[in-house]
Amino acid sequence: MQDSKPTTSFSDAPDSIGDWRMEDVIDFEYLLEQDHDRPLTELEARDHRIFKEQILPQSGVAGRDGQTGRRRLFRRWLEARRRSAGTEQLLPGELLIASWYILLKLFAVAGLLLGAGAAANLLSYDGQQPVNVAAYLGWLVLIQIILVLIAGVIVLLRKNRFLAAESSVLGSLIRSIWSWMTICVHRHGLSRVSADQRTRFAAFLGTAARHRSIYGDVGLWPVFGSLQLFGVCFNIGALLTTIALVVFSDRAFGWQSAVDFSPEQIHQLTKTLAMPWSWAVSNAAPTLEQIEGSRIVLKDGIKQLATGNLVSWWPFLCLALGVYGLLPRLILWVTTMIFGRRAWQQLSFNQVAFDRLYERLQTAGLQTSGQGEETRHTPTPNQNSIQNRLTGGSHNASPGTTAVALISAELLHVLDQNRFSELVEKRFHLSISQLVEWSDQSATMHAAIEQLQKIRLGNGQPHLILLEEAWQPPIAEKISGIRKLRDALGSEAKIIVALIGRPDDNELLTAARPTEKLVWERQIQSLGDTQLRLEQLVDHE
Repeated sequence: MQDSKPTTSFSDAPDSIGDWRMEDVIDFEYLLEQDHDRPLTELEARDHRIFKEQILPQSGVAGRDGQTGRRRLFRRWLEARRRSAGTEQLLPGELLIASWYILLKLFAVAGLLLGAGAAANLLSYDGQQPVNVAAYLGWLVLIQIILVLIAGVIVLLRKNRFLAAESSVLGSLIRSIWSWMTICVHRHGLSRVSADQRTRFAAFLGTAARHRSIYGDVGLWPVFGSLQLFGVCFNIGALLTTIALVVFSDRAFGWQSAVDFSPEQIHQLTKTLAMPWSWAVSNAAPTLEQIEGSRIVLKDGIKQLATGNLVSWWPFLCLALGVYGLLPRLILWVTTMIFGRRAWQQLSFNQVAFDRLYERLQTAGLQTSGQGEETRHTPTPNQNSIQNRLTGGSHNASPGTTAVALISAELLHVLDQNRFSELVEKRFHLSISQLVEWSDQSATMHAAIEQLQKIRLGNGQPHLILLEEAWQPPIAEKISGIRKLRDALGSEAKIIVALIGRPDDNELLTAARPTEKLVWERQIQSLGDTQLRLEQLVDHE
């Protein structure tokens, strides 16, 4: 039989269609959330129409799809949804990004004003007491060198993943403190609110953690870059103010310190600081004679100090501020933009949270190709073939299209396996390769996890479908079992919690009630797991 695949690949699409920006992600997540509770048949019909009328004509026909294809496919879907929304539906992405740009402008203006104010204050001169260059260098140069070094180290460590929250000591410490604070808050605050409010709060925290895990540093780099923009503007304001005050007013500069530094030591320090520009500027730093002639002794005043020595400092101060203040901030700002762009390019959208949309678009691609009677999966296994796999039989389905079902012993004994396989095939486009008995009991759970690890070694990374009865609430033991399953199989294993409703006289696999699904949904969201997905196995008629 011919292997039928989606006929559209996005590898030949323009690069811009695969580019994602912050406003795109905001709108994408917003639209996915809007689709969350809509009927599957309605979503499939809409996405089939979008694929046929708007995505396919723009992309052409090509070969295999992949992670890059997901980026492009979802980007085209997003643009189609934006066009269909038109002016009737206001999407939040553009509004939030416009607000962000306003905030950046305020950051820039604040940086200019604060830099100008700091320089004007440090250069204050009453005609009696010269400006102390030590204070100027200390506040505007030395402190900035320290801040730039800290920022540079953070960027390098972050880029090389030495600050990964999962492995760093700091992350462990923060998690410990957070856990302690959570316990205190629960005892003194959350214990006084209703269980529904506590569940909502936990779901909110879990959703935030999920987004952070999915998008990683894409939200961090703009924030870090905005701080560097503030630093750039601060230094520009300070530098322009320094030049303006020197050019348009009379300023006398000198040095003094309670520590008994000698002029030779100060001269050596200025020569060292001036090394980056000494090859290009003749008066890169004050000479030893100028330093000796600009030393401030309070009891003697400044009448005996020569004007040439008192004005010899300002070129050095301006160059020091430009080289050690402005230039590193510019470099860090550009670096954050480069790393930020790379972070966007590394988004794969391969998490299970996006599989729901990907499945609908794949189905649309197959139907559009006119090969809807064939699928990219192996034939739906019958009851005997599943039982063979339970006893160790082999199968030829590819790992990306197969699933292992975890089912309690009570359900497994009465389950219509053919019906279950058909529903899984229809709902998730996955072929059941094996059934594994699952329970909250430690012994059964341990045996199931060992069996799953052997399956992974032999067949790659199949999906896991955990069949649960929605009318039985997700008690702590069930959530703990999901956590243990995740810990044992790793962070990349895709797990689908498939809900069924209360059985009736004729059917075991029924639709879950919306209220029952909502309870499960909040508990699953509280886990913050990017590769964990909650779905109804059977839709309401």
